[in-house]
Amino acid sequence: MHQINPKKLLHSKWTAVRPANKEKHFMVTELKLDEEGNVVHCVLEAVISSQEAAIDCCELKGSTHWLVQHTVKPACLYQLALCDFA
Repeated sequence: MHQINPKKLLHSKWTAVRPANKEKHFMVTELKLDEEGNVVHCVLEAVISSQEAAIDCCELKGSTHWLVQHTVKPACLYQLALCDFA
């Protein structure tokens, strides 16, 4: 189960566990919070087709449907490159 910080959810990237229509990678493009900081509206956009769909933010918490994409730091890429050529 993923823990989601509503303040960091906007522009976060997600991967569908079971892609449909070759749409696997998504980004949160719209987010609305209430006065208490709870998510009331969340829109995902498919990277390949730019199609948008409103979803319930609670769906992102379950790891059965969505995986969060973590960014790889440049230093890690450099270390991976060294391992490949060694």
